[in-house]
Amino acid sequence: MQITAIHTWKALDPIVQSAITRIQDEAQYKRALKLVEELWPLAQGDDAAATLLDLVAERIEAYEAQQDPVPATTPAEALAFLMEQHGLKQKDLAQFAPQSVISEILNGKRKVSKAIAKGLAERFKVSIDVFL
Repeated sequence: MQITAIHTWKALDPIVQSAITRIQDEAQYKRALKLVEELWPLAQGDDAAATLLDLVAERIEAYEAQQDPVPATTPAEALAFLMEQHGLKQKDLAQFAPQSVISEILNGKRKVSKAIAKGLAERFKVSIDVFL
């Protein structure tokens, strides 16, 4: 019985290490991705495999966030991006501010007021902090 447990642990140790340790380099990252591919079909209906899959996925997400952090954007850049994504022109935001004010915001000549930020946040369904 003891020999079986040791053999089982030796087989599981690399997998467990992948799940509980922080990914520090590209090689570990690739091993973790491979492990996800192997665990995915097993995790459907298997709580232990699903838990292990979640742990590995969390480590992968943390590594990816560290490698490719989301760049900081200004309120003007965020507004320009959201307008483009929604196919909007400055005049389409007239309910929040005159076109001239929107233009000044987009050109970085004016800060977004709290009132305008609140309206834009509701319109685009984002946090008000995006515009402040």
